[in-house]
Amino acid sequence: MKKLQVNMVFRNTKDTVDYRIVHISFDYSDIVCIELTNKKALPYLDNTANVESQVTNNELEFLENDPYLKIFDECAIQDRYLKARDVAFEYIKELCSTDNLSRLYNVNFRSNLITEISKNFHASKVTIYKNLRLYLQGGMTKNSLLSHMKINRVINYSIKTGRKRDVTKGEGIIIDDNVLLHIKDIYELYYLKIDGSTIKQAYHEFLYKYYSYLTIENGNEIRKILDDDKIPTLRQFKYHMDKIRNLKREILSKIGEIKYQQTERPTLSREDINVFGPGHLYEIDSTVSDIYLSSNISRNIVVGRASLYIIIDVYSRLITGFYAGLEESSWTAAMMAYMNMNENKVDFCKTYDIDITEEQWPSYGIPSRINADRGETISKASDELVRHLHINIENNPPYCPDMKGIVERWFKTINDYLQKYVPGGVRKNHQQRGGEDYRKNAVLNIREFNQMLIRFILGYNNTVLQSFSMSKDMIDNQIIPTPSNIWNYGATMKLLFTSSIPKEKMMLTLMPKATASIQRGGICFKRLYYSCETGIRENWFLRVSNAPKNVDIAYDPRNLNKIYIYDKRTMQFETCNMLPKSLKDYKDISLDELIKIRSTESKLKKLNNTENISLQINSHHQMKDIIDNAVKQSKVIAPLSKDKIKNIPINKKIEKTIMRKEEYFDLDPLTQNNDTIVVSLDKYKNKPNDNDEITYEEHVQKHNDEMNDLLQKIILGDNEDK
Repeated sequence: MKKLQVNMVFRNTKDTVDYRIVHISFDYSDIVCIELTNKKALPYLDNTANVESQVTNNELEFLENDPYLKIFDECAIQDRYLKARDVAFEYIKELCSTDNLSRLYNVNFRSNLITEISKNFHASKVTIYKNLRLYLQGGMTKNSLLSHMKINRVINYSIKTGRKRDVTKGEGIIIDDNVLLHIKDIYELYYLKIDGSTIKQAYHEFLYKYYSYLTIENGNEIRKILDDDKIPTLRQFKYHMDKIRNLKREILSKIGEIKYQQTERPTLSREDINVFGPGHLYEIDSTVSDIYLSSNISRNIVVGRASLYIIIDVYSRLITGFYAGLEESSWTAAMMAYMNMNENKVDFCKTYDIDITEEQWPSYGIPSRINADRGETISKASDELVRHLHINIENNPPYCPDMKGIVERWFKTINDYLQKYVPGGVRKNHQQRGGEDYRKNAVLNIREFNQMLIRFILGYNNTVLQSFSMSKDMIDNQIIPTPSNIWNYGATMKLLFTSSIPKEKMMLTLMPKATASIQRGGICFKRLYYSCETGIRENWFLRVSNAPKNVDIAYDPRNLNKIYIYDKRTMQFETCNMLPKSLKDYKDISLDELIKIRSTESKLKKLNNTENISLQINSHHQMKDIIDNAVKQSKVIAPLSKDKIKNIPINKKIEKTIMRKEEYFDLDPLTQNNDTIVVSLDKYKNKPNDNDEITYEEHVQKHNDEMNDLLQKIILGDNEDK
């Protein structure tokens, strides 16, 4: 027998009444059921053993195909029915939670629960009971709440002719179901899909498609529209088209999802609605500044536009950190902004020769939460902020800049100022004829740009925020709504959520992490080699040692001269310096440069790969031919024997003497030792013997005899030595 399961439907064989199991207890002892054919049915409690015994006795039978479970195509259902379903489901899912279902058979519990839900969701008890039955009887799915709705009913918008016409002739036509289908067809196939189409253009397409006929005039085929009293008017067309229009769908079809999310999406809440003090939530974002900068070396060298990162406190609108430099928008640039966020601003401003008090820029430390836009904070490096600093990172959905509108608005403020007042600011009309190239006006270098930004931020932090919505407590305490005052007020009222982190720990946390291997050549990372005191002291680099195979490291991708071994639990670190063998070629190299070098190296090594392989194959076979030839001659001329390996030292001495006569250096090969003229024998070869001169063959024989005598002397001399 099948084991009982939730949503099973069984039928009483005597009275053909159907029931559904809506809940089974954890110990499989009790079940909660509901009758399916009774419009006023309510859940009741039954015993599992009782039901199973009735099934065994054929008093109950399970229905394999659930006749009460209905499937709906939501695309064919009007929005108003879907909205009504969603509203009902909000309280039904609370009413029918797992804990509540187990006790829903109890009259008192059910009555009290429905009374409470009625108050919370502003729904009548009758409606709640009706939807409860629909949900439980229909299979406990969301769409079971659609069962009572007449979703398939065709709505006839009008069967009247409307008011009588005063200008045009006739009475007009009745808008029946046929005409409505034609209007819907034009709306979906033309108005939604043709970019820039208007109601009037859609009406003309409607008449052309359904209320025109083909005729011939002057030998040409043309289409003519029917008479006025046989076509719907523009007013009728617009009225009935408005009935079926879906404005959100129209906007999406005309401008796209991205533009809709950026400019048209409803914004029904505020960013600071769940923010309770300074440091509770920071927003971070980046942009490219609208100003061209010059080099620190020479003002005649333009280095481009700087990346600008801003971190802002949502509660007080105070700028809590920033970075302006030539690093592209990346985790590396974000690291610098986070470091500035944690830094004491009085000390920071001193590095730019600016003296301030802590009241002017009071923020330092890390916040509770950071809101970003899926950029750098979605990387693995940002996980360290959560793991070690316990900062909650919140990433917004794509194309929703309004969800961090405070920092976005600040970017517009700073860029408007840069464009108007700072030399080198971006101009919109520079490409027009006669327009000036604003890049040539760049005068500020990176340091001066940072000094200017600090002054701008100090001014902003102490400026009254006209659009800021002050709380009742702020008004009672006579707080002037500047970012600095609001921050200091929150800190005074013990609402401060920031905490200070030591500089070294902050750096280590922000650095990207990786794993390096320990080899005989040192600690290897990206094929660069490093060493540390612990490794030398504990003999990590011996061939046989008890050293770990891998270590966790942190590094700064802007300069790989040093890496840092660290302990994940204690965050204690040790510095590893690059060894001279890597330092020779890769001193002060960045990770980006190293990756480019490695990529170029791989491409060069694989250049003409097939030709290199062919060359290796040919060389191998040519050497093999030499070996095979030598083996073949050895088998024919000198077969293997014991005599072959006798007197190896003597054989070597003979061979060396012969080779020396052939290999010795002779700077004047044309002059012999006795200063006699060397006569080439080649010209006498095969010539007749004149004046008793020897022939070439005789000369060769004489030379061979002299060599044999020399060899005998060497052998005899060697024996005498022995």
